[in-house]
Amino acid sequence: MIKRIKEELLSRLISQFEGLALHDKFYKAGALSFGLYMILGIIALIIFKQAGIQIVANAFVFIILSVFTIAVAIEYWYQLEKLYSKKWFKWVLGGIAVLIYKYSELHAEDFINEFTLNEPSYFPTGSAVLATIFLPYSWLVAVSSFLTLFIFINWFFIPIERSTEKRQLEGWKYLARFIGLTVILVWAQKSTKLFEDQDSYAYLFAKHIIISTEYFENSHCLNVKESELSAYLDRGHISIFTPSNQSFRTEECDLGITSYSNGR
Repeated sequence: MIKRIKEELLSRLISQFEGLALHDKFYKAGALSFGLYMILGIIALIIFKQAGIQIVANAFVFIILSVFTIAVAIEYWYQLEKLYSKKWFKWVLGGIAVLIYKYSELHAEDFINEFTLNEPSYFPTGSAVLATIFLPYSWLVAVSSFLTLFIFINWFFIPIERSTEKRQLEGWKYLARFIGLTVILVWAQKSTKLFEDQDSYAYLFAKHIIISTEYFENSHCLNVKESELSAYLDRGHISIFTPSNQSFRTEECDLGITSYSNGR
């Protein structure tokens, strides 16, 4: 009797996914997880009171959000895969890539100016290296901006069904898609903080790049101490970095040469 009930339940569960596209199967799994969460939540409330609900919620919220996010990623991967085969899309993507790289260069220059208190043009090597390192950040900013606009348009104007040949889910799918897109947006925005937080490893690494590529230990300028590093600017001026307090100062290079008028 129990075995027959199990087989019946399993058969009904499998039938829930028959005829669905792969991403819709994940949407369905997320919806069933939500239903299971509601049932277990009620049971936990009755037996364990408020503490039980918290435990169930912590487990299922992560599962539900993860499943909806995977569903969204699969669904829109199909869309991008189709577009990538089109020549015009490759040209558009190439143009976007160039703009993102230019944005990365601007971000690198802003970083150098804020860090060294000097013009970025004095540090071409460090600027070029940082522009490459900041590319993931620039793409994350672009993705976050695009997703913000796309979520708004998709939710209010163009809910997308990938195929009309297969069985389609009910209207709640649009809410699930919205949740999945929002999770991706939140993670993209959180990832950008890794490059913006001054205590992050990325920020500290960027500082190390500038110091190691543009500043040198040996200098013919007498006003550079042994423990300090220096970089030549122009018109006889140098930027001096003091490692002990992580500070910069700009001075005219002292060559120790006394002028002829003073030496007479």
